[in-house]
Amino acid sequence: MNHIISKSCTDAQAYIVPFRAGSPRSVSIAPEIDAAVDLAINGSFGGNLGETYAMTLPAGDKLTSIILLGLGADRLSVRDIHTKAAPAFKQAKQLGAKHVAVMLDQVSELSESAELFGALARLPQLVGYTNSGLKSNPENKNFEQITFVTAADTLDAALSEAVATARGTVIARRLCNLRSNEQTPQSLAEDAAALGKEYGFDVQLFDKAAIEELGMESFLSVARGAHNTPPVLIVMRYLNGGDSPRIGLVGKGIVYDSGGYSIKTTPGMKNMFDDMGGAAAVIGAMTAVADQKLKANVIGVIAACENKIAADAYVPGDIIGSMSGKTIEVISADAEGRLTLADAVTYIQRKESCRFVADIATLTGSAKTAVGKYSAAVLTNNEELYASAREASRLSAEKIWRLDNDREMLPCIKTPVADLKNAGNATVDGGGCMLGGMFVGEFIENDIPWIHIDMAPVNFRTEPPAYCAYGATGYGASLLYHLVKQLKGNA
Repeated sequence: MNHIISKSCTDAQAYIVPFRAGSPRSVSIAPEIDAAVDLAINGSFGGNLGETYAMTLPAGDKLTSIILLGLGADRLSVRDIHTKAAPAFKQAKQLGAKHVAVMLDQVSELSESAELFGALARLPQLVGYTNSGLKSNPENKNFEQITFVTAADTLDAALSEAVATARGTVIARRLCNLRSNEQTPQSLAEDAAALGKEYGFDVQLFDKAAIEELGMESFLSVARGAHNTPPVLIVMRYLNGGDSPRIGLVGKGIVYDSGGYSIKTTPGMKNMFDDMGGAAAVIGAMTAVADQKLKANVIGVIAACENKIAADAYVPGDIIGSMSGKTIEVISADAEGRLTLADAVTYIQRKESCRFVADIATLTGSAKTAVGKYSAAVLTNNEELYASAREASRLSAEKIWRLDNDREMLPCIKTPVADLKNAGNATVDGGGCMLGGMFVGEFIENDIPWIHIDMAPVNFRTEPPAYCAYGATGYGASLLYHLVKQLKGNA
């Protein structure tokens, strides 16, 4: 998909014209089209936030589609553009338009604000992506060219960043939508390595023997039941920040999760190929960081494996070790992600010397109960890091909702027979989302600033909004990119 900024466009198949509520038309497409637009805005189209009105009109010797997009009368946020402008692009896609022009100057904020323009410029890729799986005759209605029509000449950098972050999101979607018969820990590792080569970050892969040498018993315990798909530790390094401290991104990489001997129900298991959404987000973010050549040092780590059932798989009641030296009583074999994250965050601190750590994971089903279906739940040990994450959330339009890192709840994951247990008593203790994050936090050393992002509520959509397709949303790729961008000034 080609994205350009131009002062004019006369050959698009569809034109998206944004309007503020009650505002007159101030841009021209063609005289015969302008008259129809004026009739619409003086009649049935009110310009309310998210309202669309589509027309197909003759223009010379062809038919041209016009999609009026209402942006309301109030101050616009990045999230407003992300959610309310997406339906206009979806309509253009459904109409089969390959070349779409967006008339920015009709709403001056879109050409004057790099943030709002960036939110708009991400949408063609996000809306254009289709998850066709393995259909024999997949539908192909994606855009080929997007032209942003404006007199402004200051938006090139914003467009480049928008394209990079949207592409990172689409990469995350594509990886997360692969089913377990298509993707293994090894194939995920190979995909990461190929993307590193394409975008400009280094990738090192550790096989099972190397993982054993690192002492990652917690990670290996989860992987033990998957005999035919051995684990891989994926380490991605982008070092372009000189002497600044390293920023660590850790993604949960459970390529398939059966629940192990704490087996899930069939409905609960069907979509568990998506349990590596955190890994996909980290990989997508790394592509965007490298594409934009940020002056930062970023390390991405994924402990990739499957949680399967076998005669020698780990079971509830086991006591296992970890790279950190802490011991863990296994209460649930389905609380496996935090066990892999424990070793991954230990590795990223001890072996990669990261001084900021963000982990992102489809960790708990209780996260949606806690914060709803539009936000990820977060915990942190550092106020400044949380402030950076809040700003990254605003800029990416990927919402977060903070839970208290309540130390009074810590005894709920203590046990007489090990240093920690991997789950509390849900019916007695509650707070499953918080306890899952706090478990990972117990492996953060020396008060290193850390934030935990439980993306389970927002990772997968069976009834998707206009800005994504059925399946994985790609949540987190843009959020992590903007978090790195916020932190690089402090790193």
